[in-house]
Amino acid sequence: MLSQRPHLAPNGAAVLTKALTLAILLVQFPGAAISSQLDAQTIIQRSVAANQTDWDAAPGYSFQETDRDAHGSKTY
Repeated sequence: MLSQRPHLAPNGAAVLTKALTLAILLVQFPGAAISSQLDAQTIIQRSVAANQTDWDAAPGYSFQETDRDAHGSKTY
């Protein structure tokens, strides 16, 4: 006689496994969710600072490109 087990669809087992893994991680590392939010804030601040630096440097560039070859040059 076969033992009776509750039936889980293949994707149901995957969902259950993911949920249990997440629960274990949250119990083991409760500050992880908070620290990832702080990391996102730092990433955004650095991105804004880099973008501002680019805008500040832009007036020093002509935004033209010159291609030179054996037959002459072409400026775009």
